[in-house]
Amino acid sequence: MDKNWLEAMRALILSYFDPIFGPRIILMAPTDLNKDDFNQIAQLMDLYKEGFFYHEFSSTKTANLSFQVPSDYARGNYELLMITLLTRDGELNPITAKEYLSKFVEQLLQIKNAYKAFYVDSSKHPGDPKKFEEIKELFFAMFQSIPAEIHMFKTRQAKIFVFGITKAGKTTVLDALQKRAFKDNKPNAFVDVFRILIPNTNVSVMVYDAPGQIKFRQMWAPLLTGQNGLVFVVDVADQDHFAEAKIVLHEIATKPETRKLPVLILFNKKDLKKPKVAALVKELRIDELGDRPKKYFETSAITGEGIFEAFSWFAKELAS
Repeated sequence: MDKNWLEAMRALILSYFDPIFGPRIILMAPTDLNKDDFNQIAQLMDLYKEGFFYHEFSSTKTANLSFQVPSDYARGNYELLMITLLTRDGELNPITAKEYLSKFVEQLLQIKNAYKAFYVDSSKHPGDPKKFEEIKELFFAMFQSIPAEIHMFKTRQAKIFVFGITKAGKTTVLDALQKRAFKDNKPNAFVDVFRILIPNTNVSVMVYDAPGQIKFRQMWAPLLTGQNGLVFVVDVADQDHFAEAKIVLHEIATKPETRKLPVLILFNKKDLKKPKVAALVKELRIDELGDRPKKYFETSAITGEGIFEAFSWFAKELAS
């Protein structure tokens, strides 16, 4: 990694979704950074939906805001861009970062015909170098004025184990929590491990997303030691497998290494079927999970309903 980057403590990146070449970086600060070292940042545009999101690459923390610029040239009449603030020096404050990135977007959208800045090298549409210079000036002015408060933030670290039987919607729930684009519906065949910041909290969690198929459940046991919380997902529309779900829930949640951990239970896919909560609580024998923090929420990973409320409760339990 470039020595100047290590000394910079922070960097700012503006990415553009090119209709031919895909996501690419168009501006960086400091200017002496190597674009090749940060190509993974632009690729986040393929992974996340439009809006604000937080993403970590090992020791690099990023706050990102994906947004649209009205356009007379582009399909759909908008250009897609993303502004990213990143650091390897401590933590980012996502709340302050979101406010600051939003100000940049507001000012960029005030530039008339800003979309022409992205067609300077186009042979199909006339671009406007002056528009690009306006955006460039705004970008570097923002970098120079980034407040120290963006770095005055410390996360609480935790590990959580997310489990349930196959096709319960575990991965889709996590995608919704991060506002990521939904993946295909194929069940996982491996334990997916990644770190996320629970939105609107200071709780950073290492997630162990476990495959639910019976043949892969032997993978679970070695991962249970050292966890700080459990998230159990059940498909409320799959009544035929409630009995199996109950067995899996109690088998994992009552082990010696997990029996004191807080448990978040998601009655998922309520968009497909309204759950009979009282009957489901009884069927899963939730009251028999012992004296520990535990709570269930009705959720839909597709619509996002209940997801943030559930994890806000969970974050408070993990922080305490």
